Amino acid sequence: MTNSTRLKAGRWLKEKDKLTYVNSLFLNIAGICLGFKGDKITNPFDLSIDLERVNPSPLLVDMFLSPGIDFSDFQLQESMTIRCKNTVEMNFRQPTYTYLLRCMDLNVNFQD
Repeated sequence: MTNSTRLKAGRWLKEKDKLTYVNSLFLNIAGICLGFKGDKITNPFDLSIDLERVNPSPLLVDMFLSPGIDFSDFQLQESMTIRCKNTVEMNFRQPTYTYLLRCMDLNVNFQD
C-alpha cells in the first residue's frame, strides 16, 4: 500500500489542463481469494485499487466563500479504479447462489 500526493489535470470542466493536488492511495493485492462461510468462491487472483480524492485545503473547505473563484465546474468527488489482471471466476454452491439472487431481486433488503 502506498499513499502519495500528486498534481492531476481534468478536475475542472472548463479548464481541462488546470492542475489540482490529489491524494492517491494505491493498493496492490496479490493472491487474494474470496470465500463465504468456509466455501471457496474464487481461485486466487491479483487486484489493484487506486483511490483518489482531492487534497483538502482551506480554499476548498471555504469554496463557496472564496471570491473570484467559480467552483461550479469543479469535480470534487472521489474516484476509484479497480484493476484485475486475470478473469475472476466465481463458483457458488446452490444455497449461496439462490440467496444472492434473492438479495439482488430485492435490492439487498431480503430478510428470511
